[in-house]
Amino acid sequence: MTKIKAVFAVIIAGAILSSVSATYVRSSERILHSFPTTDGDGARPVAELLHAPDGNFYGTTASGGQSGFGTVFKLTSDGTESVIHSFALGPEGNVPSSGLVVDTQGNLYGTTGEGGTGCYPSGCGVVFKVFPDGPVAVLHAFTDISDGALPAGTLVMDDSQNLYGATFAGGGPQCHECGTVFKISRDGTESMLYAFLGGNDGYEPLLTAIDAAGNMYGTTRSGGGGAGCHRSGGCGTVFKLTPSGTKTVLHSFPASRHDGKSPVAGVIVDNAGNLYGTTYVGGIHGNGIVFKLAADGTETVLHAFAGTDDGAHPSTPLIMDSVGDLYGTTFTGGGTGCQNQAGCGTVFKIASDGTETVLYKFQGGNDGESPTGLTLTRKGNIYGATENGGEDYYGTAFRLKN
Repeated sequence: MTKIKAVFAVIIAGAILSSVSATYVRSSERILHSFPTTDGDGARPVAELLHAPDGNFYGTTASGGQSGFGTVFKLTSDGTESVIHSFALGPEGNVPSSGLVVDTQGNLYGTTGEGGTGCYPSGCGVVFKVFPDGPVAVLHAFTDISDGALPAGTLVMDDSQNLYGATFAGGGPQCHECGTVFKISRDGTESMLYAFLGGNDGYEPLLTAIDAAGNMYGTTRSGGGGAGCHRSGGCGTVFKLTPSGTKTVLHSFPASRHDGKSPVAGVIVDNAGNLYGTTYVGGIHGNGIVFKLAADGTETVLHAFAGTDDGAHPSTPLIMDSVGDLYGTTFTGGGTGCQNQAGCGTVFKIASDGTETVLYKFQGGNDGESPTGLTLTRKGNIYGATENGGEDYYGTAFRLKN
C-alpha cells in the first residue's frame, strides 16, 4: 500500500449529512436465545458472534456462568445454546468482553479484560485458547509495562494462524498507560510489536484488520494531536503498523463538527486498501459517523447519525458483504422504546453511495436492547447479540433475515 501522509483533506458528502431521515425497512427478527434462561448461563454478550466453519455460532458473555465472571458459549442455527466454559477468578482470566476467532483445527481464541497472574489486583487480562472438547489454556498473561495490560477487541488471525491484538494500557516506560499492539505466534510466544506514546501517537488502541501484505490497521480512542478532545488533545486516530513495526497515523480526528470523534470500534479493510469505520460521537449531529478512508488518504463521511430514527452512537465493528455494502449497529437511537435514550439501538446498512437503510429498530423488553457486533452469513442472514433486554434483561442473540 502506498505510504499515506498523516494529514488529509476531508470530503463532506453534503447531501447525506444534511438529511436527518433514513429509509426504514423492517427486517424479520427472531430471538434465538435470551440470557440467562438457566442457572450457569452467561449474561451480557458484548461482542460479535463468530460463525465458525462447523456452522455454529460462538461468543462470549462478560458476566454470568457458574462463578459469575463470564462464559464462552455455542449457539446452533436453530437457537440451541450451551456453555462451553465458565470463567472464574484466578490465573485463567475473567470478564471476556471481545469476540472469538477460530483456527483450522476448530480451536477458539479470545481475551479477557481481567484475571491472569500479572500486575493489577484483579489481573491484567489474558489471551486464551478453547479446545474443541472444552478445556481452556492460557496462552499469555499480561504483566503491564513490558507487554501491555487490559487486552481489548477481537483478535486478528493471519494466514499462518498467528494472533494479533491490542491492549488499552501498559507498554513502554514513556507512557505505560497508553497501550500496545502484540503478537502471539502459533507456538504461543508473545511479542510486543508497538508501544503507544500518547499525545499525537494516540491512546487506547484497537487492532482490528490485517491485509494480504501483513500490514495491520486499527484505531486509538483518543489522542492524535487535535485540540478540544480528551486527554492531551486529539479525538482519536486511524493507524497502520507494518510487519517490521513501523507505525503511521493515517488520520487524526479533529475537534470539528464535520468529522467524527472517538473511533471505538476499529476499522475494516477491503481488497483495494480502503478502510471503513465508525466514530462513537461527532459529525454534524454529534451522534457519530460512518467513514471511509481511501488508499490515497482521503476521508469521506458516508453518514452522520441524526440520533433519532437512524440511530446514535455506533460502537461495534462494521462488516461488509460481497458487493461492498456495509452493516453495523448503533448502541442507542432508533426512535422507539427506551425513550430516555431516544431508542434502544438499530441495525443499519450503508450502501456504497452512502445511502443509509435502517434494517431494524430494537424495542427493548424481550426484543433486546443495545445491539453489539454483527455476523453476515452466505445466505444473507444477519446474526448478532444485544447487551441488554431479553426475557431476563441479560441480553439476547438474534437473527435478521436481510
